[in-house]
Amino acid sequence: AKQPMTNDKQQIDRALSLMDRVFGFREFRPWQKEILKSVLSGEDALVIMPTGGGKSLSNEQA
Repeated sequence: AKQPMTNDKQQIDRALSLMDRVFGFREFRPWQKEILKSVLSGEDALVIMPTGGGKSLSNEQA
């Protein structure tokens, strides 16, 4: 696992802003925020979601 990032709220806000600018999405899909929080805090994550569930975007942001 990577070293934990500091200030999770700031990192989440930055990811949301980036997601809006690049992909045009203004909010996370269900579970994306929780996935991102886990990864940013240094935890490993195994994400199993259906096609179109938001896995790739979660991975790209992390």
